[in-house]
Amino acid sequence: MPVIRNLERPEAQPFYIRSMILFKKKRIELGEGHIIQYTLFEHKGLGGIWIYHWKTVLQNRFHTHAFNSTAFLLSGKYLEEVIVDGEIITRVVVDRFKPRKLPMDYCHRIKKADPNTWTIVFFGKWKSHWWEYFQDTGVWVKYGWGRKVLDKRQAYKENIDILKKD
Repeated sequence: MPVIRNLERPEAQPFYIRSMILFKKKRIELGEGHIIQYTLFEHKGLGGIWIYHWKTVLQNRFHTHAFNSTAFLLSGKYLEEVIVDGEIITRVVVDRFKPRKLPMDYCHRIKKADPNTWTIVFFGKWKSHWWEYFQDTGVWVKYGWGRKVLDKRQAYKENIDILKKD
C-alpha cells in the first residue's frame, strides 16, 4: 500500500522537498536602498537561479557567499567595491551578458546601482556559512543558514586573511 504524505504539514515532507524554493519574490535590505530578489529555483544541496532588480544606493557591509556562482548583468550598471589583499578596489560592472565568476571567498559590496539594473545569478551547492564585514566597526560576522550568527571577529582594517582561519 503506498504511503500518502500529509501535505498540510511541511515537516512531513522529505528534506529535499522542504529545502526547495520555487518562484518566490523577496525584498532584501542591505543599507541604503534595497534589492528585489526573484528566486526561480533554490536548493542548498543543488544550487539555483536568482534574478536581482537592484535598487541599491549603498550596501552597508561587504560579504562573501556560501556558494560559487556565475552572474550576468542583464541591464544597467553598478559600482562595486571588492576587498583584495586588504585593500578596497572599486570596479564598474557594465558588460552585459558577460559571465562574472564569483567564488565563495569573493568579498564585495554594491556601492551604487543605476536605475533599472538587473542581473541573473546561477549558483552552486551551499556550504554551511559565509562572512560579512562591517567597515564602520571593523567586525567580521560569520553567518549560517537562516542568517544565524556563528562567530564574530574584530579585524584590523579590511584584513580578509581572517577568513582563512575559518
